[in-house]
Amino acid sequence: MAKVQAAWVGNVSAGLGHAYRRAAEAGVPRPLAIEDYSNYTVALALWAGAHGLPFVPVRSGPGSDITRGHPGFAQIGRASCRERV
Repeated sequence: MAKVQAAWVGNVSAGLGHAYRRAAEAGVPRPLAIEDYSNYTVALALWAGAHGLPFVPVRSGPGSDITRGHPGFAQIGRASCRERV
């Protein structure tokens, strides 16, 4: 596996997976690219895919750290409104 796209990876009773953490932090046994999402945005992405949509606009992204420099998020707007989503 070369990349993980997830909201959270771990085990509720044992915490963050030890092998996952080693791969993420030290590249052992191999480097692992991570795209972090919120639980809400993962659910919306799955909903969009189930309905044949390329994406669903969300208001929770702009201004949060999770969207800063993230390849899976982009700000969009409409000429008829001032709100950015």
